[in-house]
Amino acid sequence: PGGDWTEEFTACQIHYSKKTDPRKVSFFAFAHDCKLDAPLTSKEDLLAFVRKKKDEWGTDGRYTNISSSFIPEAANPSCVRYRMDVQDNGASNMCINPFLLMKVIVRFCTHRHNPNSAVDLAYSIRHVPDYVDTTYRAEGVALLDSLRLEARTGQHSEER
Repeated sequence: PGGDWTEEFTACQIHYSKKTDPRKVSFFAFAHDCKLDAPLTSKEDLLAFVRKKKDEWGTDGRYTNISSSFIPEAANPSCVRYRMDVQDNGASNMCINPFLLMKVIVRFCTHRHNPNSAVDLAYSIRHVPDYVDTTYRAEGVALLDSLRLEARTGQHSEER
């Protein structure tokens, strides 16, 4: 993604971190390959699955004042976008702040050619309370919008 990024790869995840001033802000993005136990056959099933996964996130007490919203994509019935705004009470770079603010924006899509596969693509901006974002949100939205689900020729499908 550029000279000011680091990338890490695992078998089912790509993680990007952008070089920032960690005393003020951190920005990262990831893509995670998900294998589903059963296909999500409707928008309602997809939305319920994503909400359940979000509700499991952050149950250890580190995150408080969680607000979220979910929006199924009208043009793509296999995708849901959701947003979470939270206070992070346990970040390693809090310095003198009692908490950091974190915004997580996610695009979760099932693959129409392989209904047991999905991709979870997200970005997160974590910052001190008085930080004003001028660029990271636009970069994150561009990343989410770059996701294309295409069938690979042959027997298998892939996410791009």
